[in-house]
Amino acid sequence: MWGGPLSQRDKRRPGGPDDGFTLVEVVITMAVIGLITAALAAVIIVVFQNDQGAATASTSARDKELVGLYFTRDIQSARSLSTQGPWACTSRALLEISTPEYTVDYVARSGANGLTGTLTRRSCRRGGASSSDDILVRALDSAAPAPTVICAPDNSCIGSNESVTLTFQLIHETQPYSVTAYTRASVSPPTTRGSDGGD
Repeated sequence: MWGGPLSQRDKRRPGGPDDGFTLVEVVITMAVIGLITAALAAVIIVVFQNDQGAATASTSARDKELVGLYFTRDIQSARSLSTQGPWACTSRALLEISTPEYTVDYVARSGANGLTGTLTRRSCRRGGASSSDDILVRALDSAAPAPTVICAPDNSCIGSNESVTLTFQLIHETQPYSVTAYTRASVSPPTTRGSDGGD
């Protein structure tokens, strides 16, 4: 078999249709595949960046809505308000709201990373029997001024108040957000108002 006649395969002319690709064809093909891969990678990166931006905006909107709902309800239920301790539910708070059944403390805490913090609503039953934490804002901007509480008309949060405004800054927002809630003693204003920045 080794020394026998040439097989059909061995008799083919060089340069026939089964000779394969030249080096130039392989290099051009690799370059085209590289360009297509780079373009696809750029598109995928842009899609992920847009998706992350949408998720951040959605989280900010959710945080603002939660603060508005809880804060309005708590202020309308308040028997008394205080921005000075001692606190019933925690060691340090922005605002304490006392109702007939429970006490609520609004607490701002710095996060472990030092960049973000949380705004937590801590409620406890009278007598301290049980407490619960609701994290209302998960991305407070720790580099911005600390959250503030302003009571109107006398800014003291002691005695008769018509409205209470809570202001805080979210990490991905350019302006602080304020929510104002009106006590039951106030005369027919809307029950809540939120604003981004200076309105």
